[in-house]
Amino acid sequence: MDHHHADVEPSDVSVFDLPLLLRLAALAVPYKWPLLGALGIMLIVTAAQLTPPWLTKVAIDKCLTPRANPELLTRLVLAYIGVRFLGFAASFVARWLLNIAGQRAILDLRVAFFSHLQRLSLSFYDRRPSGRIISRGTNDVEALNELFTSGLVPAIADLIRLVAIFVLLLRTHVSLTLAVFVVAPLLGLVITVFRKAVRHAFRVCRRKIAVITADLQESIAGLRAIRAFSQEGRRIEHFDELNRDNYRARMDAVRIFARFFPSVDIISAIGLCTVLWYGGHLVLDQRLTVGLLALFMLYLNQFFMPIRNLTHLYSTLQSAMAGAERIFEIIDTTPAIRDADDARVLPTVAGEVSFEGVHFAYDGEPVLRDVSFRVAPGETVALVGPTGAGKTTIVNLLAHMYEPQQGSVKVDGRDVREVTLDSLRGQMGIVLQDPLLFSGSIRDNIAYGRPDAPDEHVREVAAAVGAADFIEARTDAGPQGLDAGYDADVHERGSTLSVGQRQLISFARALLKAPRILILDEATSSVDMQTERLIQDAMRRLLGGRTALVIAHRLSTVINADRIIVLDEGRIVAQGTHSELLESCELYRELYEMQFVEPEDAVALAELSKRRRAGGLAAGRCEGTAQ
Repeated sequence: MDHHHADVEPSDVSVFDLPLLLRLAALAVPYKWPLLGALGIMLIVTAAQLTPPWLTKVAIDKCLTPRANPELLTRLVLAYIGVRFLGFAASFVARWLLNIAGQRAILDLRVAFFSHLQRLSLSFYDRRPSGRIISRGTNDVEALNELFTSGLVPAIADLIRLVAIFVLLLRTHVSLTLAVFVVAPLLGLVITVFRKAVRHAFRVCRRKIAVITADLQESIAGLRAIRAFSQEGRRIEHFDELNRDNYRARMDAVRIFARFFPSVDIISAIGLCTVLWYGGHLVLDQRLTVGLLALFMLYLNQFFMPIRNLTHLYSTLQSAMAGAERIFEIIDTTPAIRDADDARVLPTVAGEVSFEGVHFAYDGEPVLRDVSFRVAPGETVALVGPTGAGKTTIVNLLAHMYEPQQGSVKVDGRDVREVTLDSLRGQMGIVLQDPLLFSGSIRDNIAYGRPDAPDEHVREVAAAVGAADFIEARTDAGPQGLDAGYDADVHERGSTLSVGQRQLISFARALLKAPRILILDEATSSVDMQTERLIQDAMRRLLGGRTALVIAHRLSTVINADRIIVLDEGRIVAQGTHSELLESCELYRELYEMQFVEPEDAVALAELSKRRRAGGLAAGRCEGTAQ
């Protein structure tokens, strides 16, 4: 399966796609007993629905005559009421059992869907809007929920009801039964037209709601930027336009239903009139009793009701099948990055990192070109270079988030593709540029990589990175009376904390893992100078004995690195210490000077650097060893 294709809608799927139906049925197999119980009780419900017309026939033929039997009429009325109460009780139990099985099956599907999302590679998410993935896990699963909890077993019961009514009608009067089916061709034509129209309508509706979900997610995630650029009105207009598209699609579906159900009612009325006309003549000719004609009319009315129900179920089934295809399309996606069949557990590493002739491209666009370098255990190496030079790609390859098209990435001499992901990443600590915190307490976030870590260890790493002061100063106790400080709730994405505070907590989170290899991807770009000094002090104390790869645009944070590797256009153009590179590498000197000059001079330097790179001087303007 292609792991890099853009998110697209699955092709149209037949509502009776047998493999897909069997796969959906497999979800309910673990809960077959509640389902079978519901089905058995629905048979009782069906019997309770078919009994009243017979009681009515007997009452008309036996009790509404000159030789009426009042006692029989009373018994029939009591029996009628009792059957109705039995039907109510049986229907309640059946639906209860059905929802137990259906909700548990949907629970399993949601967990399976989410679990697979956790295993999918970053390449899967690169070109798929997260809102559309969310739509599949919510709207599409909800369509299946409706099918499981209110569709399948009632549909089976309706089919049984149809067959039972047909058999009863045939046994009662063959010619009158055949008169009913005069309208069958017309009914079949209406149902066929409806099926084709509703299939297209539901596909369009599902696409529209997926687009709305994606736009809503994007708008919430980008709310700060929207407000910063005063684009609230524009976003509202865009969201309104998307919703109007959805409204028009929904109304198209409504019009289909609005035409269909009255059409079925008209056909039903034609069938009833046919029976009434023909049956009335039979009554007048004394070849049929009034009670038997009434029985036919009541059964015929019940006969068309399951047809309406089943046709409505068709739309539910069509929606569920489309949703199932979209869900299984994701579940069936094989992770591009996964443990090899013969992958071994990586033992505790010393921390040696090596890249050997690595080439990597995103969708055919080269990002790294023949990159080779080695990081000794315990060495701190900084990666610097212009935006797009390939710095973040290097650390992503090291953590085996992606795989190189050529070359190899090794830790302690072992190719990362040959060891298990858990054993590799479990020995790494990663701090990203955008610090992501999860809903919960500060302690939970620091201990995210080690949930069983003792509180004293949590406090130690918080103090080590300079986060303890602001954490312990918090006074906003939670709603349950929790202590403030480490028990304070950070809310979604850490909204109660500043960017710098979130970064310090993410730093503490990485350090609590006691990683052998520490990756800092622009880890200090979001903090102020004072916080940056706190982190640098903590790094000097805590990086001893650990291998560290540090990505930084702010070169003041990497001046003291053991070695600095300069990248440009996917290649290593120089490496050395800070002082060596200032002397030998013009690109590094430009990057460094831009951060310590006036803004207008920085712009001029940036333009000069751009012109020089355009002139093909990038690879030749750094002296010394590049590899």
